Amino acid sequence: MIGGTKDMRAMLEFSAAHKCYPQVEVIDFDRANYGFDRMKEGSARYRMVLKIEGYREAKEAAAAAAAK
Repeated sequence: MIGGTKDMRAMLEFSAAHKCYPQVEVIDFDRANYGFDRMKEGSARYRMVLKIEGYREAKEAAAAAAAK
């Protein structure tokens, strides 16, 4: 059973009240294959989160620099 909105809210309130936070490993978007490999191997210790903020800008800047 996954639970509904009421259950989710209760879980989040409990977690916040007891300072119980998720453990995650953040990896850059361009290392997504690394993350998938770790999941397939079973070696991902925490939740894998892809960081996409700034990815497009960084890629465009790299392309512009390479074009010069």
